Amino acid sequence: MLTDITFPTWNTRAGWAIEQVSRRPGNFAMAGVMVLFSPANGSGARVRITVFGNGDIPRRSESAEELVSSDSLSSALLDEMVNRVRAEVSTRGETDATSEYLRHVTGPLARRALIRAAQRAGVLTEGFNG
Repeated sequence: MLTDITFPTWNTRAGWAIEQVSRRPGNFAMAGVMVLFSPANGSGARVRITVFGNGDIPRRSESAEELVSSDSLSSALLDEMVNRVRAEVSTRGETDATSEYLRHVTGPLARRALIRAAQRAGVLTEGFNG
């Protein structure tokens, strides 16, 4: 029996993004990435990256998350984060998509989600494309 649950306080300056690809609008995602970017407020920036849809359960990409320690995101840092997310992807072969395709498409999804979350957090300008 569950008697108590707590959630960490949401940083009101945090930015978030969800990017996904599906066969048709409204279908379950074949692959997707969720990002929460909490800007530095004395203790350093925090990023949470979760990959979903292309494995049995959603998984965090902790090796990519640990790369971020400040509010600055460069193209080189984004490239390394995307590479780590892609390397950690656990895929299952879909009937309409191969494991290779799902691993490949996760990279651009991760990049877009990271950029959009950082923009919503006020860390990047709207023109940044990484």
